[in-house]
Amino acid sequence: MSATDASLLDLVATPIIIKHLGSGDILFANQAAKALFQRPDELPADYRAEDLYADAKVRTGLLQQLRRDGVIQNFEIEFQDFTGRRFWGLLSGRAIQYEGPDAMVSDAMVASIVDISAQKEREVQLAIATSNDQNRPGGLDRSRRVLPRSGRGSEPRPTDRGSARTT
Repeated sequence: MSATDASLLDLVATPIIIKHLGSGDILFANQAAKALFQRPDELPADYRAEDLYADAKVRTGLLQQLRRDGVIQNFEIEFQDFTGRRFWGLLSGRAIQYEGPDAMVSDAMVASIVDISAQKEREVQLAIATSNDQNRPGGLDRSRRVLPRSGRGSEPRPTDRGSARTT
């Protein structure tokens, strides 16, 4: 990768990482990726991309899919940053031939990662609220009356019509 390519990728707001497929070495991380993973300026010599995954088994499955299909789209993964903080990310990646600064060409993966932790937290909160509501007498029926249906806005539903007042 040329210095110009690296400079351009550093301007991209989406975190981008390029890693060696065989060794797991991180070959490149743009500024957004460094910020997301709270990466120190100097990486420890033994640090590998697998250290970014909260569960190594997920990484193994991800690599199998990448080798089979050459591409990964919107894969939800729990990551961990350099401080050990865990967060959810949406990863999309592609297998590439990477030419590093030393002109060595290697099999690599270029990946973009979007932090979806807030979305995952909302999903958990919604699941808890739904579960709690279903456990209350008439709870699920109440949810159907209160929550608008997609594409219907706040139109009256059959359960609402009987209680609507006319003047």
